[in-house]
Amino acid sequence: MSISRSILFIVILLSFFGCKKPSNVGTGILPGDDDLNLIFNDTTTILSQTQYDVNLRSDKLAANMLGTINDPLFGKSSASILCQLGIVLGIKDTLPNYYVDSAVLYLYYTGFYGDTNVAQNFKVTKQDLDFDWDTAHYSNETPEAFTEIGRAENVYFKPTIKTKVGYSDTSGSTNLLRIKMSNFFAYSLVSQWGSNTMSSTSNFLNYLPGIYITPEGSSGNGMAQISTTNLKSKLVVYYHTDKDDSLTRDYPLYANINTFNKFQHSYAGTVVASSINSGLPNGDEINYIQGQSGVRTWVQFPTIKNYGTIAINKAELVVSQIYDAQSEIISPPNLLYVLRNDSADLPTNFSGIQASNVGGFADSTKDEFGRKIYTYKINITTFLQDVVLEKEENKGIYIMTSPIVSKSSTFNLNNLPPYRLMIGGSNNPNPKYKMKLNLKYTTLN
Repeated sequence: MSISRSILFIVILLSFFGCKKPSNVGTGILPGDDDLNLIFNDTTTILSQTQYDVNLRSDKLAANMLGTINDPLFGKSSASILCQLGIVLGIKDTLPNYYVDSAVLYLYYTGFYGDTNVAQNFKVTKQDLDFDWDTAHYSNETPEAFTEIGRAENVYFKPTIKTKVGYSDTSGSTNLLRIKMSNFFAYSLVSQWGSNTMSSTSNFLNYLPGIYITPEGSSGNGMAQISTTNLKSKLVVYYHTDKDDSLTRDYPLYANINTFNKFQHSYAGTVVASSINSGLPNGDEINYIQGQSGVRTWVQFPTIKNYGTIAINKAELVVSQIYDAQSEIISPPNLLYVLRNDSADLPTNFSGIQASNVGGFADSTKDEFGRKIYTYKINITTFLQDVVLEKEENKGIYIMTSPIVSKSSTFNLNNLPPYRLMIGGSNNPNPKYKMKLNLKYTTLN
């Protein structure tokens, strides 16, 4: 991503969560701010349940994911990208004869989640109809792309391998995915040189609204984080004329901010599928969280009002990862997002003081076999205090890997990696993993 967009994304993230200690909300309503009569409780009833996640807004992302993951627990997931090509203005085409040698799409990736030793296949199709970029788009939409114009088979994401881009490129560049385009498509581009199509970006986009890059087949165990705004992400036409040889012309992706990520998940035959919406009276033993509109965990606190009128000094939900082998390949997230359950039973970002205090950063620890796992301590002090004071409905919270970007937002600088996590639920028999609420409060007379 560009430097300015990177900085803005970091500012938004920090302002949303505020990397600071949890606020002691209840202190302000205690008589005389007396902390000496605090009561500690870690046995509050909790109910946790795995649910399908909502479709996330996935247009105009800070970075786009591409690839297929075959997960022993979460099944098959795939990510596809719709983007636009741009043109370099000011080129005067005067020679009539252009001869195409080849055309290649280069996609620069800034990271990879998964196993680099598993090959993948990719297909590029031509977006024949206009895609309305003035409205928000969500991860379950399918762009109407029809004509195949490129393909790459048996691709290995090897970040250290250098790829040469132009005839004069002697050193090459790392982190490049290379997709060979069809000669027919290359000739169709060259046929527009010197025409009105190449006179402006808008004219060119009327001719070619976009390209759709999708994983092909079932192979794969990873996703690349593609930066379409990087100068190295582009389509290059290699050609010659009657007078000159070894020529190139670029169609840069960075010229347009319009991108869209489609995510697909198949849980058939997995343990995740059997746990979704279980409806168990004491909650689940194990819960699952997966990004990219996968699954989320819903946590309820049905007995919190049984404490009566209390001033909550601190309410901390403790969530512990349960190790599985795939977590060695795709690391769990460093941060879990907590969202409120609105009147329509949909996840909604907290606002005000809660927005800067709700969330859980990962603490690294070890399980009983010495394997690395994460524990998340999630501050929900303000939320539960509002529930007790009946300022907030007691409908629980959602734990997810991403916040919600509103439909009205002009920009979506979110990033949607393929994070996934198995956690101990509210009914887990092992106290090391069982989800619990650490509550410090004072009873008000």
